[in-house]
Amino acid sequence: MKTILFLTRVYFKFLNAIDSKTAGKKAFRLFQKTNLSKIKPKEKKYLLSSSTFKIQTEFGKIACYENGDPQKSTFLLVHGWNSNAGSLGLISDELVKKGYHTISFDLPAHGNNSNTHTNLLECKEVMKTILKRIRTSEPISIISHSFGSLITSYALSELSIQTNHLVFLTSPQKSKHIFDFFKETVQLSDKAYHHMITLASNLLKEPLSKVNACDKLLLANFNHLTLIHEKKDKVLPFQNSVFINENIENSTLVALEKVGHYRMLWNNKVLEEIMKAVQHSMAKKDEPIKALQI
Repeated sequence: MKTILFLTRVYFKFLNAIDSKTAGKKAFRLFQKTNLSKIKPKEKKYLLSSSTFKIQTEFGKIACYENGDPQKSTFLLVHGWNSNAGSLGLISDELVKKGYHTISFDLPAHGNNSNTHTNLLECKEVMKTILKRIRTSEPISIISHSFGSLITSYALSELSIQTNHLVFLTSPQKSKHIFDFFKETVQLSDKAYHHMITLASNLLKEPLSKVNACDKLLLANFNHLTLIHEKKDKVLPFQNSVFINENIENSTLVALEKVGHYRMLWNNKVLEEIMKAVQHSMAKKDEPIKALQI
């Protein structure tokens, strides 16, 4: 891994010196590449035990996994970057035990989908398509992890649909921070970085500086948001959730310790907090859904 990173830095150092615009273009392409680990046995067990179907989107067919009674309250589960729908298996199993219905899906270039590159735009559009296809008698709820929380915020900001409860198992805040981290990792020059940011903004059709979880949530229709975050999360800073909680009126922050960033998906304490939030929201689901606008 260290050797690959070293060679990547050497490559971009050379490109930076020759043509910063090309370096920015190549960096943006690399930024969109997924690095998927092998699907773990417990994830595979969940995927194999689910009813599977595919939804056609403008970015290809997306694998979906369904569990529980479709006549019950529905939860859409959204995984994070370099992960797969199976990573939310424990959460789905517990929801089904409690009498709920769950649908999870593999993001483009993740899980059982065949592509190798994707981006926030594709993931957001795919999630919008899935939300439009889900037919329920009442507003659905959404549980998302990490990058999946930013996708959720972005997708809901562009839809008129109402959702009941959102549970974010960590969340990015400013999308630009992810690009900043990538810049430092591959040691991209300022000029090349500027070109990469321009390409991203052009793709999204809006300045990258405006693609922030909090700003998008202010345009979404939902009843309540629960943020669950490890205080010393090494992947996404805890301060992200603090900021969102301080700026979203109908939100609650649950601060935990020693649950990790990825490990939290299989942690009983996290599961307990999720179910506590879910049961509370379901008890209040008949209340009017709030719509915040800016």
